[in-house]
Amino acid sequence: MTSFLKPLAAAALLCASAAQAQDTFKIAYIDPLSGPFANVGELMLTHTQFAVEDINAKGGVLKGTKLQLLQFDSKLSAQESQSALQAAIDQGARAIVTGGSGSSVVTALVQAAARQAHAHDFIAALCDWKGRTGYDAHAGERGVKLSGGQRQRIAIARV
Repeated sequence: MTSFLKPLAAAALLCASAAQAQDTFKIAYIDPLSGPFANVGELMLTHTQFAVEDINAKGGVLKGTKLQLLQFDSKLSAQESQSALQAAIDQGARAIVTGGSGSSVVTALVQAAARQAHAHDFIAALCDWKGRTGYDAHAGERGVKLSGGQRQRIAIARV
């Protein structure tokens, strides 16, 4: 399996229990597909489509669960990417792939995922020993500075 396929397969496996109950495991691709960075988004989309097709051709994941790729244009806008994320969730996406997005778009996606998992408030309140706060704070090796419930919320946001 190529190095590009491994993260995609790993993301699909993270939601194993949800995927087993469905015929397909939906993955949302959110990146600029229009505007000045459309060529970057289209290139990443092509690679992601190849990976999904390759995984499906090899029998899918788990017990034959096929991957389905949903495409969303972030338009390189933080607000548009949040709308795309909500649309992806509404359509049943269980994992999100993004690549060429700007930092404001990725920040918006990360924070929106944390809100969906009810983790945003405690993340925003984090502070580490160097004074970094919120999403910039270091939570320690494997989140040792987080409670069990907080680690669970982070895991949910990652899925």
